[in-house]
Amino acid sequence: MQGQLKGESVQSLRSNVLLLTATVQPMEGLPDLARTDPSVRLQDYKSTLHAYLSLLRTGLVTHIVFAENSGADLTSLKTMVAEAGVAQFVEFVSFYGLDFEPAKGRGFGEFKLVDYAMSTALCLRDSADVVVWKCTGRYFVRNLGTLIRKTSASFDLQCHCRDYPMHWCELYLLAWSRRGYEGLIRGVYPKLANRLISGKTVNAEAHFRTLVDQQTASLVISPRFKVVPLVDGIRGYDNVHYADRWYSPKLLLRRSFAYLLPSIWI
Repeated sequence: MQGQLKGESVQSLRSNVLLLTATVQPMEGLPDLARTDPSVRLQDYKSTLHAYLSLLRTGLVTHIVFAENSGADLTSLKTMVAEAGVAQFVEFVSFYGLDFEPAKGRGFGEFKLVDYAMSTALCLRDSADVVVWKCTGRYFVRNLGTLIRKTSASFDLQCHCRDYPMHWCELYLLAWSRRGYEGLIRGVYPKLANRLISGKTVNAEAHFRTLVDQQTASLVISPRFKVVPLVDGIRGYDNVHYADRWYSPKLLLRRSFAYLLPSIWI
């Protein structure tokens, strides 16, 4: 495969690109956001990006796109990537896209950023057969390599829907084909704005789940990943660090239901 890191094997015949979304300097007034210090957030992104570079060396991912929407200085991240010797496989995209009312929420801003990245990053805009794995940039999915290896051969959207305790779709990790992007993701961000419905705030995860449920057979959608994602990160809304481990009660419960009662989505 053209562009493969020398001496490494490719585990997938498809071109998988990891798209990391980032907001280093969030706007004031965003609801449910406690982790607001730009220097702290930049370090989060730097640590996570460094961890994901290993996917380039295994060949599971051909490129990483780091997309940022507050116009922040990304020099330290670019220097780190260059020192790792993989600069030609990591593309940085940055612009100012926080020109909306804070009440619309982070999902609105993130998927507006996704559209910008998909139309700007060279490895995304010029490829018709690329598979994009979109991950919120401060979260490290430790078993993303396994998820990529175990995914189905053909799909338009891979996501992780839940029915319990809430009816929604996780948005920290999604995967789509070009067809899936054009059919469901492109231009969707206005529909993901926080809205007050029946006295309750309905957020992007709930809106996106509704869109997934409304899809017809025209798109091939896998509503659950083959394996449960294991996430390391610090939650933005309360600054609490969490790390999913296979032996944690939450993960054991989810994995048990996925194996024994796959129709129950928790």
